[in-house]
Amino acid sequence: MIPSFDEQTGHLPVGEHAATWPEVAQRFGWNNHRRRLLAGLLRMATNLRDAGCVFFLLDGSFVTNKEYPEDYDACCDYEGMDPLKIDPRMFMGKQIMKAEFGGEVHPEKAFGDVTPLREFYQTDRNGVAKGVVILDLGTLP
Repeated sequence: MIPSFDEQTGHLPVGEHAATWPEVAQRFGWNNHRRRLLAGLLRMATNLRDAGCVFFLLDGSFVTNKEYPEDYDACCDYEGMDPLKIDPRMFMGKQIMKAEFGGEVHPEKAFGDVTPLREFYQTDRNGVAKGVVILDLGTLP
C-alpha cells in the first residue's frame, strides 16, 4: 500500500513502499497529464520485466503531490536481464528516453565509488529523507 503524502513536504513518508501496478495507477494517475506519464511508465516497466528485470524503483516529482510533474525517475537492477530484449531507446540518452516513455530509468548500481540510486533517491535536493515506490513488476497487466 502506498501511504498518504506528508502534508508539509508533499513527499511520500520516509522508506521504500512496495506497490502493485493497480496501486501505482490509482494513487498517481489523478489527472490526464499523470495518466499519460503512467502509459509511458507501463511501456517501460513492461519491457524491462520482459527482459528479466526483478527490481524497479519509482521516484521523482511523479511520486509527490505535484499536480503536473515533468516526468518520473526510476532505477532498476539490470543484472541477469537479457540486453537484447531491452528497448534500445532506453540507452539513447535522456531526451529520447523521455520522448518515448515520459521518464527515465537508470541502473540501480553505478560503477565506481558512487551512492547507489536506491539510496540516492531517498533524499530530496536539500538532503531531507523521503519515500520511494518499489513497483512489483509481476503485477503489470
